[in-house]
Amino acid sequence: MNLQTSSDPGPNGTLSLLALDDDILSLITLLLLVRERSHNRVSISLVCKRLRAISLTFLFRVVRWPREGRIEFYPRGLWKYMRHLYYLQVQWRSHHLRSLETLSDVLPHLQNLTTFSYSDQKFGPTLKFIESLTRSPLANFELSTTFFSHKALTYFTKFSGIQRLIVKQQGVALAIAPESKQSLSLQCAANLTFACYETLSHIELPGEFFSFQAFVSRHVKMSALKTLILHSYPPLNAQEHPIWKISPTFPVLSKLEILYKLRVTGAHPSRYALMPTDLPPGQKELCIFPPLLDTLSIANPMMEDRIFLHLPPFLTNLNLDFIPEWENMLSSKDILAYHKPERMRSFLNHMKWKAHGSLPNLKVLCIKMGWCATPDIIMCIGRLFPDLAYLEFQGLRYVDRTEEPHPDMDGSVSSLASLQSLQTLKLAVELPEDPYEYSAAAERDVGSVEQAASKWAEALALQLPQLRLLAFERRPHIGRSLGPRVLQGHSDWTWFDINKGIAQKQVPLPDGPLEWDLIQKRRAEAETRYRHHL
Repeated sequence: MNLQTSSDPGPNGTLSLLALDDDILSLITLLLLVRERSHNRVSISLVCKRLRAISLTFLFRVVRWPREGRIEFYPRGLWKYMRHLYYLQVQWRSHHLRSLETLSDVLPHLQNLTTFSYSDQKFGPTLKFIESLTRSPLANFELSTTFFSHKALTYFTKFSGIQRLIVKQQGVALAIAPESKQSLSLQCAANLTFACYETLSHIELPGEFFSFQAFVSRHVKMSALKTLILHSYPPLNAQEHPIWKISPTFPVLSKLEILYKLRVTGAHPSRYALMPTDLPPGQKELCIFPPLLDTLSIANPMMEDRIFLHLPPFLTNLNLDFIPEWENMLSSKDILAYHKPERMRSFLNHMKWKAHGSLPNLKVLCIKMGWCATPDIIMCIGRLFPDLAYLEFQGLRYVDRTEEPHPDMDGSVSSLASLQSLQTLKLAVELPEDPYEYSAAAERDVGSVEQAASKWAEALALQLPQLRLLAFERRPHIGRSLGPRVLQGHSDWTWFDINKGIAQKQVPLPDGPLEWDLIQKRRAEAETRYRHHL
């Protein structure tokens, strides 16, 4: 196809590039920008005025600054294209102060800026810089805890309109700081949160900086908040301020994630309870969580937490992560024993027989236990939540496999057969492994592990008619007699496609996105938009 830059039709009915709709032309330009090398991308903007405006919109929509020690900001003519600005860490404090001075003058003039990130900084901000941010039309604000400068306590009340607030933990835990610093840091975070209480729909915050007492005392309803994620360490005096006390503050909350680390004092781990066992008399237990809550995630949960007896009625997604941080495992042998299979089975049975009222109709359940799934645990899950469409059970992590029994395929398949609505299954089982010798061949059979995985997949495909995707967790460090597993990081899975009772192993793809894959995606988007405009 012969594309011309003239707005007039070409000879012989050839298609003119500039005669295309703006949306189509934007997608073509984006495709060209993806395929071209970095030093050729700017040249696209030199073709004509229309392509210049479109290409600069993509090139400077996301800006990361400063780079390579250059403190000078971009030319004023490019400011109108900037939507997302990420402030990068500089090595020296003097460069940091100079760059903040530059940004303080520029930020009020970036009228189209919606996102600003200060999340990777080890140096604190200046008062002038914070004041300039209060005059920026931000919808998304990402920062680190170093941003909470105590001298700017009152400046945080001047922010407005923020919809998405993300705060990352930087530096040491707040619990070891002086009491005066703890109080001021909590007040800074509270001032920023309450300044935007009418617009905030998403909050991610370290638990230590989440002031439960401020929510209790101010009686402010955050009527737009739909997602609340609390991470790092739990709040100071956590047991005095369980989250159920302030749940009426979030009337439309749909997603709650309590991802606290274990706080270990000596050799005694302390787990956070969303709903402690020692509730005050007369508490209405069945109405403690927002009615629209459908996703609940808890890291290092306490099995005695009463929340598991009073799960929200409309809950559809439940994620429980019992696997502690690696540094915690070195301090106490009881941490792994806390969630052994026999205790997990008792925990699930207790939830079944002691839960008040009906259990929610869960569709998604993910349990990271550190141990392999057993038929008894799977059977308990099937009794609790028979309508699951997605079940994920991670287990091969930080655990000495010598204590676990050999896998029971027949028992596991029989237990899973009760989950007739299951469409995706991710399972951690200790597949048997025989010794094998390395081969120079590019493709080789890695022993009975691959054969066992295929055998399990075939058996499950026949028993679960709705199953479409199946995965088995795997680890490079394999073997029942090689001691504790110390591999850290994300889980690795062997995937199978299930179609009409037949399981077929998926071909692994290289790490990272493929360029051709991205191009194909852009082409599909362009074709869809083009048909829409016909």
